[in-house]
Amino acid sequence: MDRQRKNVTIALLLLAATIALTAAVILTGGDDILVAVLLGLIAAELLVIGRITEARGDSALAPDDAESVNMDEDAVSR
Repeated sequence: MDRQRKNVTIALLLLAATIALTAAVILTGGDDILVAVLLGLIAAELLVIGRITEARGDSALAPDDAESVNMDEDAVSR
């Protein structure tokens, strides 16, 4: 697993945890300021994930092996 894919995986796990925390705060009737801060954090995490994948030039979540690329090209040529 290359470094960018690892970074995206970690960012997605952090995003999932932040979304769960935000949902818990909303369901328990948490303060509006806290909800706003958590929503801002979610937006920032999405931007980080976008920047990592943009820097790579393709999706950091796509498989890297040449075999899957060859299979995709075969499917397109049919």
